[in-house]
Amino acid sequence: MPEIRTIRKYTMVRVGSVIADFQLSPSPSAEAMEFPTELMTRQVQRLHDLR
Repeated sequence: MPEIRTIRKYTMVRVGSVIADFQLSPSPSAEAMEFPTELMTRQVQRLHDLR
């Protein structure tokens, strides 16, 4: 039976006392996994705005 591996990528961002966790779904290839930088930037800005 072949070995099955999956890769998960996480990015953690701390804004004050809040920690935002960005996760990508499992993928068999690390190269195929790319975080949507524009979306993450907007979310982090919202955390800044709430402070």
